[in-house]
Amino acid sequence: MKSCWWQKSNVLILLSGFLGILITCLLLFYNVHLQKRGAIERGVASTWTMAGVAASETERIFYGIEQVYTGIRSFLEGEGGSLPPHDPKVRQMLDVWMEANPFLMDILIVDGLGRVKHWTGPADPPVVRDRDYIDAHFRDPTLDIFVGAPKLSRVHTGQWFFGVSRALRDSNGAIDSIYVAVIRLSHLQQRYTSIEVGPESSVVLLDYAGAIYTRVPDPGLYVGKKISRAEVLPAGQKGLRGVQKVSPLDGRERIWSMRPVPGFPLLAAASVTENEVFRVWRRDSQNLLLVAIVFSLGIAGMTFFLIGLQRRQDRTTLELERLASTDSLTGLTNRRQFMSLCRYEINRARRSKSPLSLIMVDLDHFKEVNDNYGHDAGDQALVAVAAILKQNCRISDTAARLGGEEFALLLPETDRAGAMISAENLRAEIESAEIRVGSHLIPLTVSAGVSPWRKEEDQIHPSLSRADSALYHAKWCGRNQVCSDVEVQNDVPRSS
Repeated sequence: MKSCWWQKSNVLILLSGFLGILITCLLLFYNVHLQKRGAIERGVASTWTMAGVAASETERIFYGIEQVYTGIRSFLEGEGGSLPPHDPKVRQMLDVWMEANPFLMDILIVDGLGRVKHWTGPADPPVVRDRDYIDAHFRDPTLDIFVGAPKLSRVHTGQWFFGVSRALRDSNGAIDSIYVAVIRLSHLQQRYTSIEVGPESSVVLLDYAGAIYTRVPDPGLYVGKKISRAEVLPAGQKGLRGVQKVSPLDGRERIWSMRPVPGFPLLAAASVTENEVFRVWRRDSQNLLLVAIVFSLGIAGMTFFLIGLQRRQDRTTLELERLASTDSLTGLTNRRQFMSLCRYEINRARRSKSPLSLIMVDLDHFKEVNDNYGHDAGDQALVAVAAILKQNCRISDTAARLGGEEFALLLPETDRAGAMISAENLRAEIESAEIRVGSHLIPLTVSAGVSPWRKEEDQIHPSLSRADSALYHAKWCGRNQVCSDVEVQNDVPRSS
């Protein structure tokens, strides 16, 4: 009987050991599966983020082009529009824009016959009538802006570029002139190089027809080449996130994400090889297999418990951080987070030597809204204004509620003139908005003050002060208007 008990006990020990090993293996395989999914998700998130940064960098260039077009048109209209071809004054004006925008290779102004009237090149202008960025406007009278395919320059030997053109037409629809910004692809490559790209990752700019404008790394191997249209994001689609497929460029298995450049027929694509995605996962899986052999079920169970606890704690921390940085009424960034973002943008603007501007916005006669319609209506009005601020912000901009009915916008890559345009657009949209609370239509207007950050300033407070003074100058001048810091007079009273 005793012997039988001993044998039975050993069987139970063996069964318990086997069951422990089996459970350990099951937990191991489950953990390996989770880590693989996590590796894929990290790879997808990485490519999505890289594609978004690339699209944002490209969008900033197009924003600069719009400023160039506006400046050229204003200058020519100011001169009466009758200057002879290759006039020195036009050349001088174009050279100023060239110096201010290093992404430009050349600027051309083409007449209604496709001949170059003015340009920034070193010699006689080339024949451009056959270039796609000119010919497209003659073929399509409804075309406004056209983005050309990448090409080798006929003037700047060995340099790649693409043209961005806008046609100006008379009342009969005939072409009066065409503005062309010739974009230096090497500058775009430099911008993409600043993106944090892994050793087996890549960032590509291409159009919907599959033409490659640049690729980082190894731009020289791929610029000007084309891939199949089947590999490209269909027009109108918002994005392509985390697709696993063989790259048409190097034949390697990759995770791809694509994002359109807003408003233009270009795509920013980013990828990472599956070898890079799973490199850490393979190494960790081997280590876990060794750990499963050595460690007991209790240690494995404790590990999973701690992982779950940490995940819950991370979620709680993220939620607390979100609540600490957001205005509870409007959902905009609050003052504390806004000041932190200002410090970051100042450092970035100083490194990149780019402009940075600030807009202060204050609701006019807001006390009368509360008095006439009640504080709930006032809160709804603040929420409506905040929604308009969000709609008018670019991805890189920050809108914040500083307190009460006072708001602020931080505009990277924007000078005083650009900020004035943005502020005026915002003022006009708020004035025309129909803000209805119950059966009441609440009329709202705002006053705004604009001030750029100055490079000698280490903090945003001086810019805030100047913008605030400009805001009160706008109120003093009658409200419902935008003033810049240069308009402020020393004797302006601070009335609300």
